[in-house]
Amino acid sequence: MKMELIQPFINAADAVLSQGLKSPMVMGNLTMEQEAYRRKGVAALIELSGDIQGRVIFDLAPKTAAQVASHFAGTELPETDDLVREAVCELANQVIGNAVATLNDQGFHFRVHPPEKRWCCASKRQVGMCL
Repeated sequence: MKMELIQPFINAADAVLSQGLKSPMVMGNLTMEQEAYRRKGVAALIELSGDIQGRVIFDLAPKTAAQVASHFAGTELPETDDLVREAVCELANQVIGNAVATLNDQGFHFRVHPPEKRWCCASKRQVGMCL
């Protein structure tokens, strides 16, 4: 994968998260994995079509997702709260939307499709797509 296609996603994640959480972000080591993706927590999968077809996955550990959603909600939320999943989808929309806008401004042509929510199936009461 070309870095010119990846960097806008990194930049958008940094900008959206640091602005939304009102805290500077620190990027860890980024790697390109060759093995299949395995969801680790609360994830939003967004499909892109256009010059390149593919999927972008925004995945947060359940505890991290609950902390981020709690920050935005202004109140403590449990990991199983629907607002946690909605917050992850909204963050994914913002990050990926900003990245795709940057790529389109650079001459690429992408279309963003609505996210699919995916989460750990720890609770029987969860409704949606459990993988």
